[in-house]
Amino acid sequence: MAHEITYHVYPTDCDVFGHVNHATMITILEHARWALLESVISLRDVSRRDLWADGVWSVVRHVDIGYHWQSLPGDDLVIRSGLVSIGRTSYRIRQDVRHAGTGRLHAEATITFVCLDSDGRPVPVPERWRMVFPGWGGSGGAGRVGRGRVGRERVRRGRGRRGRIRRVDSDGAGTARSDTAGRCAMRRSAAPGDR
Repeated sequence: MAHEITYHVYPTDCDVFGHVNHATMITILEHARWALLESVISLRDVSRRDLWADGVWSVVRHVDIGYHWQSLPGDDLVIRSGLVSIGRTSYRIRQDVRHAGTGRLHAEATITFVCLDSDGRPVPVPERWRMVFPGWGGSGGAGRVGRGRVGRERVRRGRGRRGRIRRVDSDGAGTARSDTAGRCAMRRSAAPGDR
């Protein structure tokens, strides 16, 4: 099951427009990934030497993030993180950010990491790393992650009725929204005091 943390948004987390900007959201997601790692190993007792024990280090290769609603001072956000897939030299962690009170999706991201040796060359993901990260969906989880996809994550995009986009996530639930309506909702939400 995916790992969760709660993050409280303070005015210092916000930009001149009064909401959490892209750079801050990326930092919040990184804090959540460290909390995910800390849920299975003690970071206090881990040294850089321990992290390099396999001769492998992982670095971010690609970030795919989508914003659905603005995050404002006073919001409590629940960040859910979990392993989606493991390839030969890379792995992907999925994260979503939801308002704790309403459950409204604020942002979702998939981060791809690649494993490198001390010379900076890609190397296979160590077998013991497969036991570290909780899986994203209910069918994933620590100790059950192999190669390929974890759980039933799949995304279908295409035109449905009335020009809507249909998306099916890891839980199998479908959601639909009009692309135009989504853009309008983001513009409307930008007004001060409008939630």
